[in-house]
Amino acid sequence: MIPLYHPVRADADPDDISFADQRAAHGNFRAWAQLTAHAVPPWPARNAPGSTGTVMGITRVPPV
Repeated sequence: MIPLYHPVRADADPDDISFADQRAAHGNFRAWAQLTAHAVPPWPARNAPGSTGTVMGITRVPPV
């Protein structure tokens, strides 16, 4: 269910999801929402020039 919750989780490795659930979310959907909020940068930061990085196994690249 978690990969369907948010696009940032869509391609996440099931082992990573399991690890995050065991260490932080504990099966609690509200905790998953909080983890997602921390994993996804705010809108302005996502589109900032030179904004790159990897979050939960997903690499962000600056828009062309």
